[in-house]
Amino acid sequence: MGAALRLCTQEEEASSLVGTPPLKQQALTNGRSSQRQPSPRTSQYGKMTVEDFHIIRPLGKGSSAEVYQAEQLATGRMYAMKRLKKKMIVDHEKTEHTMSERSVLPQMRHPFIVTLHHSFQSRDMLYYILDYCPGGELFYHLKVERTFTTSRAMLYTAEIALGLDHMHSLGIIYRDLKPENILIDAEGHIKLADFDLCKRTRDDASSPPSQRGSVGPAKTFCGTPEYTAPEMILGQAKMTYGKSVDWWALGTVLYEMLSGLPPFYNQVMAKMYQKILYDELQYKPPMDPLAFALVQRLLIRDPVKRLGSSPHDMGKLKRDPFFAELQWQDVLERKTTPAFRPGLGVNYVDPETVPSSNMSGSYSRYGSQSGSTDSQIFHGFTYNKASLSSTPLGYSQRPTLHEAVKDSSYSSQSSDREDSSPTVM
Repeated sequence: MGAALRLCTQEEEASSLVGTPPLKQQALTNGRSSQRQPSPRTSQYGKMTVEDFHIIRPLGKGSSAEVYQAEQLATGRMYAMKRLKKKMIVDHEKTEHTMSERSVLPQMRHPFIVTLHHSFQSRDMLYYILDYCPGGELFYHLKVERTFTTSRAMLYTAEIALGLDHMHSLGIIYRDLKPENILIDAEGHIKLADFDLCKRTRDDASSPPSQRGSVGPAKTFCGTPEYTAPEMILGQAKMTYGKSVDWWALGTVLYEMLSGLPPFYNQVMAKMYQKILYDELQYKPPMDPLAFALVQRLLIRDPVKRLGSSPHDMGKLKRDPFFAELQWQDVLERKTTPAFRPGLGVNYVDPETVPSSNMSGSYSRYGSQSGSTDSQIFHGFTYNKASLSSTPLGYSQRPTLHEAVKDSSYSSQSSDREDSSPTVM
């Protein structure tokens, strides 16, 4: 049975989230954890709302979403709470992407992909309750450390590849693999996150009934410029593409982990696209030659010839000389010890990427004019992992997929990357 839906008022929502500063909240939380009892609403009625969580601190912020570290009052467990503003989603034409993320998250059960534990909504907001990864984003660590050791990059690449292969086995293309969407959990392993740009390309047994027959070829020009595959640029939303775009992005991430920058990076986006399409891949010492050889196979411009494009390419990837020292079954079972493990009490969040410390402004009555249309669009958003099922996913006013070249989710700016060494925070 799925978790029932409860709409809370804006006053209730604000009172549960606005309060003492994050550090003081943490101290108060630790002091009273042993005295907490399960919320009557949760234990008696099986409902989940924002009031069932205590907000600890902000973790990140996007154009229409904010992410917070949150403690579940009934259990004391830590989660990441992703909060999305309905009005922003509708105004920016991201409804299709949001519902796509909601539909695929419950079906992806994998050690290197974040787990969706609950989803619910208020009148103006949507909420995801996800795995909390205290190590933060891979991007933060690259900004601080510049490059990783070969062994560290090797394990991260293997774990990402296993996560991608799982998604592809479900007929799902990620389309937004980048360091900002790769998280590090408490044990130092990676977790892929943020699936609002993912695309289901085929029906299978795991497809929600409401979306059977609605899937099809991917052709939207979307993602992040530095990691965009050539066929996506050349197609300009008129030609279809497949899972090979994710393997191109993997090659780009591996190169960045070992060199400090994506292989074709340029601050001018038009020039960067030209480099992605035509420039020769440059070897940067002291990059491991075996790693560079793997990057070359992942960055073949012809998607048909690119490693990862055929059904059996995952086997080829596992046998690549770069991964010779890895035992893939041990990697899958998380038995391989990561080179880095987050320290207790260490903050791995870039202050430039989090919501304002003015919490009262962050939790104002944004979008209070949203009405029945939003309720219809986001019908079936509620989900409870503990029930091993979700409410039927479907919404009465299904929007047309935005296939324009300037997709609303496509970043108009490159990530803030510079050739100079980053400042250690």
